[in-house]
Amino acid sequence: APALAAPPLDVYGNLPTLSDVMISPDGDRLAFVQQDGTERVIKVTELDGKGKAVGFSITGKKLRGIKWAGDTHLLVITSTTRSLLGFPGLSHAEWFQIQSLDVLSGEQVDLMTHNNTMIANVASGSPMVRTVNGKTLIMVPSFYPEQTGFGPALYSLSLGGGDAKILESKSEFAEEWLVDSDGNPIVETDFDDQTKHWGLRIKENGFWKEVISRNAPIDQPEVAGLTQDGTGVVFKDIDKDTYQTVSLKDGTAGPPYEHANAGMIVRDSLTDRVLGAYALTPYQTLTLFPPDAQRAWKIVEASFPNCTNGLESHTPDWKKIVVHVDCSAFGDNFVLLDLTTNRAHMVGPEYAGIGKEDYSEVKIIEYQAADGRTIMGYLTLPKGKDPKNLPLIVMPHGGPAARDEPGFDWWSEALASRGYAVLRPQYRGSQGFGDELFEAGFGEFGRKMQTDLSDGVRSLAAQGIIDPKRVCIVGASYGGYAAMAGITLQTGIYRCAIADAGLSDLPAMLAWNQNHQERQDNPAAQYWDRYMGVTDPASSKLKDISPIYHLANVDAPILLTHGTDDTVVEIGQSQKMYEALKAAGKTAEFVKMQDEDHWLSTSKTRDEMLEADMAFLMKYNPPD
Repeated sequence: APALAAPPLDVYGNLPTLSDVMISPDGDRLAFVQQDGTERVIKVTELDGKGKAVGFSITGKKLRGIKWAGDTHLLVITSTTRSLLGFPGLSHAEWFQIQSLDVLSGEQVDLMTHNNTMIANVASGSPMVRTVNGKTLIMVPSFYPEQTGFGPALYSLSLGGGDAKILESKSEFAEEWLVDSDGNPIVETDFDDQTKHWGLRIKENGFWKEVISRNAPIDQPEVAGLTQDGTGVVFKDIDKDTYQTVSLKDGTAGPPYEHANAGMIVRDSLTDRVLGAYALTPYQTLTLFPPDAQRAWKIVEASFPNCTNGLESHTPDWKKIVVHVDCSAFGDNFVLLDLTTNRAHMVGPEYAGIGKEDYSEVKIIEYQAADGRTIMGYLTLPKGKDPKNLPLIVMPHGGPAARDEPGFDWWSEALASRGYAVLRPQYRGSQGFGDELFEAGFGEFGRKMQTDLSDGVRSLAAQGIIDPKRVCIVGASYGGYAAMAGITLQTGIYRCAIADAGLSDLPAMLAWNQNHQERQDNPAAQYWDRYMGVTDPASSKLKDISPIYHLANVDAPILLTHGTDDTVVEIGQSQKMYEALKAAGKTAEFVKMQDEDHWLSTSKTRDEMLEADMAFLMKYNPPD
């Protein structure tokens, strides 16, 4: 059977063998993150082959990214789950820290504690790197002390963590800054949680001037970055849902942004100028806006046709580009293209141990929902099996305002390697395909958002691709809720369910959220109101769509998994569901993942979850 020849489960469950492949601005060095057994390291190699490769251990740390700061230093961004002592109102959450790493000397400095100016050793946003008079400076959003507790501040630091100074700290509601090529703050966004007032401000004669304002009860406009020439700022408006420009000189609205309907924007990591965008399509093709960049990207696309090509990093002159290439013909690999020599160099596979011969094919499909809406989905078909009468796993994404992407997905590929077809539906409420599909989910939580999933089962069964008697539903976060709902709000569709970090009790979730946020009308509550149609945790409507209140309907076994450090969905949502299921005499299992957050950030717990999933599926929905 194909399952016998498949790679071991932990090959899929482990964190990627290779990730974060970043070329230095001068094109001389390549930095990347490598998983080697139980060790996780950042490695830096000299591309001329003359220098010795150096490595820095990050084993046990939750890495969130690396970024070049000049040609000889890396910024290493990690996070930890804890409370910030001495900061009223800053609760138990995921906090980010930044290290500066000298790749020549090996010296490592914690940027946020290596000075006397910064009061909190955490960052509240992404670092911005600028070179001023030959010196590399790091601008980091963080906090500063004020009478009532803390306030937002933007700091400037040297690579050694010294020379720290506060650039901005006067705005009580500041959320984000952009700086110019000299490191001077030129854009600031503010949001008042009480009044819902969002503003975009620019510097004029040394003072901040608000030039755009919006009432933003749920969504806020999104700052995409600076225009390509650096004279304006690009933002996505909530009123028009298109990208607009504003002049940094006088705050006047620029012409409609030429790429106004772009999808996910890509920002240049060296300049914070808008670089390009991925299209609002199932294939996520990339368009780069600067002509020299787009010419280089066309060479990438011609080199790897019919593949999902992701821009990983590049030199400022676009002569060297690192691409994440993903397709059944080529595998899932990182490639360095040198356009001066017209040569491609294989950096390595994202997952060692999974060759292109192990890939299960991913097809883009469409089907009709019960009300006639067309739903798109990614269907992974198990390799070596005739696509007829297959066992199926329905895997709804989290969010729900999110989307799946084409290309390799470790969880669905792991399940497909064991003989299952996997359907990832882009149900109404999904984001990344335009406003119409997104807004169609409003008020449909547990309703049409749920039946969009089972309508996919019905369609695949009608085509003879899957066996409707051998279908399970598996998901995380909102997908975990959908898995629970699939055997409580619906019956007779799924043979089993697996819910990771799912929502079972919506009244309790909203009450916890309000307590956590300290205000009833906080943005998170309004976000859920949009989908559920309810703000009051006591509303009877919430019980109608809460799995824990419909246990009598449960007609299939369920596995619940949840991380103990989850700050997004409290672990009680799974714990209470498990206890209630057992009390009701239902078949249920519960796996607590120690020290894991909401995002399955460590190999140990990803492996643990995958092993538990597979054992459960083999028991209740074996593939053969």
